[in-house]
Amino acid sequence: TVNIIRPLAIQRDSNGPDVMEAMISDINLIGEVNNIAKSTNVKADFHKKCQSTFIKKGDILFSIKGTIGKVGLVNKDIMNAIPGPSLCILRIRDSSRLNGESLCQFLRSTIGQRMISLAAQGATIPFLPIKELKSLTVVLPALEEQKNAEEISKRSRQLFKSITKMQSELEQLTKEGWLITGKQIVSLAIDITHSEKE
Repeated sequence: TVNIIRPLAIQRDSNGPDVMEAMISDINLIGEVNNIAKSTNVKADFHKKCQSTFIKKGDILFSIKGTIGKVGLVNKDIMNAIPGPSLCILRIRDSSRLNGESLCQFLRSTIGQRMISLAAQGATIPFLPIKELKSLTVVLPALEEQKNAEEISKRSRQLFKSITKMQSELEQLTKEGWLITGKQIVSLAIDITHSEKE
């Protein structure tokens, strides 16, 4: 059903070609990856080798180290991008009865997260072995349920867009701060000294 593509150990070189390196922080609130922020320079030989791990539209990024089980569906073509060391790629096979949105929603669900949590290992730095990831049981939804998953994703995007807009408006109000036009401006230090004398 799914091909699992492991992250490669990145061979960095400040003078080498650049690639986009996907991080856990690139997965947004609703489990989507729309942009990758980090660019890194790598050795020329590694750049050729890592092309087999380039991220494609429809892939699912899955965190396997540190923060376990964060899941994000890649909804757009992202050029020249590889998974960082904490991420692997879940790539749906063409012959699969499962689509990316359904799998992503299942893995993000309460039952999916519970299964992932139980499979995780490590106390200081949690990690999920690839063999444990391969053994996770996924419920295959009916065609109607997969359509419902698409509707859930659509509604989630609408809500996320609204939240992002409100956050932007809130940040703008915070930046504007206290309106001082026509007000008397007084030093806080003077006020505190005056209060102590009283």
